[in-house]
Amino acid sequence: MNTKLVKLVAINILLCSVNVLASDYDITIQEKPYKRESPKERREREEKESMQELLDAAQALSDVRERDARAMKALVDLQYQQQQEKLNKEKKEKEIELLELQIKLLKQNAEAAGQKQADPIGTSSATNRTEGPKQIKRGVYITKEYSNIGPDFFTGSSGGGTTANCKKFLDSQGVTFDAYSTIQYSHMEKRLTVKNLESELDLIDAMVSEYYERKGF
Repeated sequence: MNTKLVKLVAINILLCSVNVLASDYDITIQEKPYKRESPKERREREEKESMQELLDAAQALSDVRERDARAMKALVDLQYQQQQEKLNKEKKEKEIELLELQIKLLKQNAEAAGQKQADPIGTSSATNRTEGPKQIKRGVYITKEYSNIGPDFFTGSSGGGTTANCKKFLDSQGVTFDAYSTIQYSHMEKRLTVKNLESELDLIDAMVSEYYERKGF
């Protein structure tokens, strides 16, 4: 009986404590009253929104321009690379053409040299005023070159020196020229080139030696 009484007293005390706490900590929720926006505040808000829209549009335009600039740079780089490849290709083609031309010229020179060596009549020689005429024999005919031969050698004067006059003079001196003989006189170089038989060249040698002695060579 005493135990039940104690429990009832404890429950009453607990209930009293809860009521006290509830009264002390009573919370009431009050709704925030709606505040109407003034014209000034609305204008400021709209200006902020407009400014933000402009900033967003400017940023978007900047992004587009940057993307276009990168695309343009990539296109320019591609065109430059293609142009360089084209120039390199053209350069290689020109180098190949030049090499082929050089090879062709070398072949032509080799063929000409071979034909010259195979010619039983063709000869060559070189002379100077101190050593006299030099000769290289190939077959029957010999070619001699005489330097420092002025027009007075065959004309008696310093003018009018031609190949025809020189040949006419040598003919008058008993030198014979057949179908395989040639004569060439250069007035500018004062050089006489004759291809003939050795017996005929001996006559010219004698006349040239006399001419050199007369000129004091």
